[in-house]
Amino acid sequence: MSGDRDWGWNTKVDGLEVQLQAKEVEIRRLRAEQAEILTELDRLQVDMADGDRGMEDWTASHLDVSPQTAHRLMTVAHANDPWFREQMQSGKWGLDRAAFLVKLDATGASLDLISEAAEEYSLGRLWGLVDQRRRVDPLVEQASFESRYLVIQPSLDQSMFRLWGQLHGVDGETVDQALRQRAGAFPHLPCQTQGQLLADALSSVCADSLTGGSEDHPGRTVTVAEVFVDAALAVPSFGEAGVTTSSGLRVGPATLSEILCEGRVRVVYTDGDKGPIAVTHQTEAIPFPPPANGVSVGGDATKWRRGRRSCPKRFH
Repeated sequence: MSGDRDWGWNTKVDGLEVQLQAKEVEIRRLRAEQAEILTELDRLQVDMADGDRGMEDWTASHLDVSPQTAHRLMTVAHANDPWFREQMQSGKWGLDRAAFLVKLDATGASLDLISEAAEEYSLGRLWGLVDQRRRVDPLVEQASFESRYLVIQPSLDQSMFRLWGQLHGVDGETVDQALRQRAGAFPHLPCQTQGQLLADALSSVCADSLTGGSEDHPGRTVTVAEVFVDAALAVPSFGEAGVTTSSGLRVGPATLSEILCEGRVRVVYTDGDKGPIAVTHQTEAIPFPPPANGVSVGGDATKWRRGRRSCPKRFH
């Protein structure tokens, strides 16, 4: 009897899964049709007529979808090759995969890589591939860094202080790690919230800076970073693509130069998915990528070293 019940349960689940997948195929086809319609609406500039900030905002408000869904619909709608929408129309790809593959195509990826990613990569791995190949423009880095600010507002009697602001990605990551590391050394109190713990950590770190540091650099913290460089992507783009910190943060040449100016860095050269091909010692300059298995990765060593130890004034 138990076997009969298991067989009946499995049969029912299999049937429901088939129905679910069939509905998903319908959704993919409908999303492809929506992308086609949005392509035409974009040509008619309906967003300007309605006073929206762009087609993504127009799509989000008119279809009552999230900004992420609207962004992916417009990404597919803006695809130069209709092949991406055709794959959705056939029910082969969903909206998320199609949007990532359009972005992968925009990075200059080969047709073989796009086909491999479409067939074999999970969405998470596909997103990582797109992010790895995405170039980080130094001007965008500069704008991001220049938008940093911190406001410290005391009350009239200075009994309380309010703090708020924003930081560039690497600086924010450094502050976050420093505060959490310091907070981890504190005893845990049942009545203490995470916010209170971080506030205590901030006060503790600031107190240390006022009481001195090392003998060589009093009050100065030396940043030690680990950077992963995909040589095949980083060399031809001069560091704008293929450079990632150990935490997964994508950085460009300007941010990398800033890291070098403030501390020491260990570089792990990789060869795509094949793993590391070389690891440097902690240094204050990035050496030219070594040959992989005796074969040079190519590129111009002079241009690579041009920004090795320069500290851009905009980052100071």
